[in-house]
Formats: sequence, C-alpha cells, structure tokens
Amino acid sequence: MIAGARISPPLQDAIIKLAAASKAKFIAAENVYMYGNTHGQPMTEENPYNPCSKKGAVRAEMTKTVFDAHHRGEIRAATVRGSDFWGPWEPINGAMLFKAALQRKTLNMLGDLNQPHTFTYVKDFGRALAIAGTQDSALGQTWHVPSGQPYSQNQLTELISKELGYPLKNRASGKMVLSVLGLFNKAAKEMVEMLYEFNEPFILDATAMEQTFGLQPTPMQQRIRETLQWAKTSLS
Repeated sequence: MIAGARISPPLQDAIIKLAAASKAKFIAAENVYMYGNTHGQPMTEENPYNPCSKKGAVRAEMTKTVFDAHHRGEIRAATVRGSDFWGPWEPINGAMLFKAALQRKTLNMLGDLNQPHTFTYVKDFGRALAIAGTQDSALGQTWHVPSGQPYSQNQLTELISKELGYPLKNRASGKMVLSVLGLFNKAAKEMVEMLYEFNEPFILDATAMEQTFGLQPTPMQQRIRETLQWAKTSLS
C-alpha cells in the first residue's frame, strides 16, 4: 500500500477533530481519483464514486469521512477538486517538466500524447479554495476548480515551445516502461494504475463554480509564462 494511503486518512481525521474543536471550517483540497475511469465522459460534481485504483479508493473513503462529519454537524465542510495540476511550486509538472523545457531536454509525459486532458493551474486551485472557505453558500458541497479547455500533451509541448522560442521534443511512458522503471522507482510503479487518465479523454467540468461564483480559469499561455518564470528563478 502506498505511503500516502497510510498517512493521509489519519492525518485528515486529526485535522477534522481540530476543526470541530475550534469551530473552524474544513475545506478539503482533493483530486478526482474517486470518479475512476469515465471513459472520456466529462466529470461533474454529480459523478458517482467508482474508483479503479488504490489511490481512488482511499480518496473516496476520505471524502466520505468529510461529508459524514459535516452531515452530523461536527464540522462545516466543503471539498474542492482539481484535475492533474501544475504551476509554480508544484514539484512534478511545475518543476520537472518546465525545468526540462528550459534546459532543452526531452519532456517526459504519459500515455497517449494526443488525448485531451484537463490540467488545473495551482493558482486557480488556491482561488477556488479561498472562495469555498469564505462563502457559506459553498459549504456542504463539492466544487470543481475552473480549469479551462482540455489540451493534449502534444499541444502543451507546442505551447511551451512557442513561449520559449525553440522546438521541444517529448516522449510518452506507457505501462511497460513504467513497470520496468517501477522496479527501481516507487513513484513510477504507482503511476501504472493511473495511466487510464492519459489513455482516453480526461475532462473536468467546472461549470458549477464558474456560474455560481464567477471564477474563471487563468489562460493557458499565461499559466505557461508564469510557470516558466518561476522555473527560471528556481534554476538560478
């Protein structure tokens, strides 16, 4: 079992107890693993939980714990969910991907590079969390972070190349490659069960938050520019 699956639930339980004792709101930052493989159908807040991975099963149980506590009146809670995210300070896609681009290295990506995929910007995630934490009307519900239109990984590579002014190459890792790497790298091994996200369209629908609170996603080219600027600073 992955370390996060052992650590995250009891950590969340402890924070829920603190929130209950202090009468503080509990706003959970979540991914969308609990929905499982929707086979290209856009994910909305109404999607049933149908996890197809260990990570998804843990996440489904954790979010159930949050709303059970809310419905019992122990805490006032909401959950905010984003798709795979990147941006400044994000260690995998923010650091590894954009630093590789700045160094003119081949970009390591996953699955089918032509499949549309929703990417959530970390700053938009932060804004969504702030809204959920300050608007009482958000409580007791799940909200998806407005993340903009989906892009394929090939399209992202082209957009990053355009911003930098030189062509970049990418390469995809599939199940076989990740399984072999997983013999030596636990992170690679854990990615095998998540490849479904990258082998079919993976699309997040955030209409509810956009229409209810007016939050709009940061334009993709601005995300790329800001993340590259951060990556340049962290490399210097």
